[in-house]
Amino acid sequence: NFLAGSQAISNSAEFGAESDYNFLGNIIKCKIEGSDGDVTLNTVSGWATATVKLVDGKLIETITHNESGTSMKNVWERA
Repeated sequence: NFLAGSQAISNSAEFGAESDYNFLGNIIKCKIEGSDGDVTLNTVSGWATATVKLVDGKLIETITHNESGTSMKNVWERA
């Protein structure tokens, strides 16, 4: 679990599968690829790609809108 302000957010899925991913309270259906600590989430609709990495005990989450190239990055502390 990681803290988003005062809200705890938890995501789980199997690699190679589709799953719902909670991104700042928004549920996005994604295909999960990669390995522990270095995950790529491709939205089923194709509108965005997200990466999730563990770096020095922090979760670094980046989501990029595929058409515009605009990205947003979040850094989470472990709960």
